[in-house]
Amino acid sequence: MAMRRLYGGAGGTRPSKPGRITLKGQTPLKRKTPWTGGVRKPLKPPLRRPKDVLPFGKLPPRPRYGSRAVDSEGDIDMTTPPKPQAEPVDAEEAEAIAEQNFRTSQPYLAKDDHVAEELEGLFDDVADFAENTFGFKVPKGEKKEEWATLKEQMSPELVKIAGYIAVGGKEGEKGWRELFMKTEWRVQLVIGIVGKVIKEEIFGHLMFGGTDEQIKFLHQLQVDMINDDGFDRHRLRAHYIEYFLLSTGNNFPENYLNAVLKTLTELWTLLTPIYCINKTFKAGQTPPVPGALDNIITRAARLSLFMRLQPGTIYHFTPSFKGERFTDASMVPINEPYMVQHNPKRVQYDPENGVGEEEMRQRWKECALSRIVGWDACVAYRKGGWRKGEEKMGWRMRQLVKAQVSLWWGTERKVFGKDSKEGYVELRDVVPVQAV
Repeated sequence: MAMRRLYGGAGGTRPSKPGRITLKGQTPLKRKTPWTGGVRKPLKPPLRRPKDVLPFGKLPPRPRYGSRAVDSEGDIDMTTPPKPQAEPVDAEEAEAIAEQNFRTSQPYLAKDDHVAEELEGLFDDVADFAENTFGFKVPKGEKKEEWATLKEQMSPELVKIAGYIAVGGKEGEKGWRELFMKTEWRVQLVIGIVGKVIKEEIFGHLMFGGTDEQIKFLHQLQVDMINDDGFDRHRLRAHYIEYFLLSTGNNFPENYLNAVLKTLTELWTLLTPIYCINKTFKAGQTPPVPGALDNIITRAARLSLFMRLQPGTIYHFTPSFKGERFTDASMVPINEPYMVQHNPKRVQYDPENGVGEEEMRQRWKECALSRIVGWDACVAYRKGGWRKGEEKMGWRMRQLVKAQVSLWWGTERKVFGKDSKEGYVELRDVVPVQAV
């Protein structure tokens, strides 16, 4: 099934000049530092560690980093790369040279594979949940009535999230009604809503399940090290998160269960108005929370903690946007059969049946656009270049999973503009709810 396809990849860039590396991998401009008196010493405010915030007593010592490059799991082999071969070599010898010259067999690659497999499995779980729970059909004659009822029951949060990840299309309110009432689009919309909540509330959390004091401490650590290297800041944060987990005795945060229950309840409350469209559900009753959704939240929470504990790797979810052109390098279509079936460029020139030059010209202007963002791509950032001996040069990036998007054929909205006659409207302009 096309919905289950999730491909990974590898890629990276190496800057031409080494320098101070920020979280984004760019070399910032030199900062102007104020000077005092005639000594001309730069002002360096001391880092203030909020030790009084934590009830644990003495904090673990801050790791020390020497001048030697250190990778995720230990020291890096600093051997000099071999000189280029003057004569052609066979495949086995070329592979051996590449193994010596490039850092392609590091232990952390297995952890990347684990993260990629977990993300793939998590997406499959979300897809199964959406298909089994929201894959019901609404009779054609009742869609307008159900749509009117749904608009009254939508929460401001649901309108905000659905409007952020999806686009109604060129037919105004009719396009939004199609997304919620048509089975295939509704399932893909639920995938996007669940994926957005998981990304923001679980993967975007500094330490999912941590206490208020721990989260406050980690946030203050971010503020104190705002001018430091992003990789050093991440490494120190992982150091403290590991300490917090070990202090509980079971390797889980103190508020882990409460955080899972809170996220589960909020997410199901968000989806309940869509679920109540189902005619098999009796009106006036509160739908029970599906066990599959509980498993999804728990699995995502465990993976989030695992990713936060990796000191030498920054896992980042690259955002995708609705209405964006499809790119095979970073996206995977959820509804590939639909795109093949409705490809406007498959229609042949036939003036007798109304397919003339103007119609063909309009059809060839259409391109594959993302209608629903289901799952953002995930990449891993590490300090240093790909080759041995380049451990202090820039950063490298490895793509773990591609973005999962639902596509449709159309013309980019920027071609027409916000006030065009094509009928593009936002969901907040269709559903009468208070602003979030």
